[in-house]
Amino acid sequence: MPLNTPTGPIWLCQVEGSWLAPTRFTSALAPSVTGGPRLNTVCSALIRRVAANLLEASPADIEIGGGAAAVRGSPDRRLTFRELARAVHFRSNELKGEEPSLEATAHFSNPVPWTFTNGAHLAVVQIDVETGAVRVLRYVAVDDCGRVVNPALVEGQVAGGIAQGLGAALCERCVYDEAGQLLTATLMDYA
Repeated sequence: MPLNTPTGPIWLCQVEGSWLAPTRFTSALAPSVTGGPRLNTVCSALIRRVAANLLEASPADIEIGGGAAAVRGSPDRRLTFRELARAVHFRSNELKGEEPSLEATAHFSNPVPWTFTNGAHLAVVQIDVETGAVRVLRYVAVDDCGRVVNPALVEGQVAGGIAQGLGAALCERCVYDEAGQLLTATLMDYA
């Protein structure tokens, strides 16, 4: 269940990442694809736990949305995320049997084993038949990457993909042996 809140009141400070669950590979925005749902899961668990304590309800009866937690069926019994955080830090005596901390652990299982983006790229080039020099006249990229969390990161990924693709097509020499094995897989192979 998404937190369904504006991002303004929530800050995520990513620090040293050895405590994060490992991923199998680094690919594009993998931290958003795996870390975002994990963050949502743990934040939801934390919000439910603290809200249930302060509102004297079961965590299962806490509904989260619009930057607040409320008791199901009693919308007047609600606390905003800001109120919950302040209660933990400044009125911890109100937390009956609860540690005055904003720490939580929750486990997330990805319901789909992989997430892939889709796209189509088109390059219009001019080739000098005398010298073989290539000039890119126009480049168009269309990518479907699902819900965009950070447009600047998406733009950076697309720009990096374009640079890598043009570099591979125009500047790298891929050499294969008779069996089709790539012989120039690393930069050291060019030495």
